[in-house]
Order: sequence, then structure tokens, then C-alpha cells
Amino acid sequence: MKPVLFSAVAFAIAGAVCRHTFQDVFTRLQILAFWVAAAAIGTARLGATKRYSAKHGVAINGLAATTAILAMKWHLEGFHLP
Repeated sequence: MKPVLFSAVAFAIAGAVCRHTFQDVFTRLQILAFWVAAAAIGTARLGATKRYSAKHGVAINGLAATTAILAMKWHLEGFHLP
């Protein structure tokens, strides 16, 4: 499995578990925390490898975590339109 795909799956699992565990924390704060973590890991990866794919890793990991957090939120609370 490619490292970017592996990290995206790991971010998705971690996002879903965190949303299920910390239901009292605002969803947007959890999403922000995972984007910050993805940026930190992407910056470290970019500094170590100097490869362009490290920049894409931030977006892929952030979107994977965001999707998993929202999916878990809708699973727990139901999908309600405003």
C-alpha cells in the first residue's frame, strides 16, 4: 500500500474514532485539529523528502479525516437539513 493511501486510511479511522469518542466536542474543532495534524505531518514529510506528493498528502489526509468525522456525526445524530 502506498504511504499516502495508508496515511489517509489511518486519518479516516482516527477521525471516526475521535468523533465517536468525543461527541461533546464541536465537529468543526475536530475537523480543524485533524487539518492541523495533516499540515504538520505534510510539512515534516516535505522537509524530509522534498517531493511534490507531500503537498498532496495534506489535502488527501485532511479530506479523509473530514469525511470520516462527518460520516460518524451523521451516523450518530442523523442527517438533518437546516
